[in-house]
Amino acid sequence: MNIFICAMTLFVCVGAQAQSVFVSDTYKFSMEPPPGWEKSSATDAIVAFLEPGQAPSRPNNTRVKETNKQFLERMKHNNTSIEGLKAFRSIIKVSAMPTKYTAIEEYVKVTRVKSAKLMSFKILGEKPKKLGGLPAFLRGIRLAVSNTVEARSSEIYCIHNGQLITVTIVTDVASAPKYADIFNHVVASFTWK
Repeated sequence: MNIFICAMTLFVCVGAQAQSVFVSDTYKFSMEPPPGWEKSSATDAIVAFLEPGQAPSRPNNTRVKETNKQFLERMKHNNTSIEGLKAFRSIIKVSAMPTKYTAIEEYVKVTRVKSAKLMSFKILGEKPKKLGGLPAFLRGIRLAVSNTVEARSSEIYCIHNGQLITVTIVTDVASAPKYADIFNHVVASFTWK
């Protein structure tokens, strides 16, 4: 009887663990999303996870599939106040796009130069890291949504099978420190298949 209980406990634990791992058969990786975060679809991502909480109200459903660039443009156009950003839910997403670069250092160097010309995008810091054992770069970014509202982003980039793979968290400034460890855990859990 004790063996049966131990076996059932092991089965339940393994089953619960397997449900908390996201696997991409297309891009050949797995990762652990943060506990309690809601899986969401994003048109510009392989997968996205929203922080726990209620979804912000949207006056127009056509905005659900907006890209990050469209979001920033909408925020600038509306001149969103700090109060308006309280409905913002932090998001962790993984995206991929074909790249001509073969070394991550080359991609980082080129994008560093391009981003220096953008008023709404400021690199706060960057350093070499690993993503699933591959060479990668971690970049901290300040996003100026309007003259009075900022967001923070941390992104880790690597090149795998001709694809630029990016794991990103975007959050409001106040939530950035509280979610740093969560983002680091997601990045540490990333493995290639």
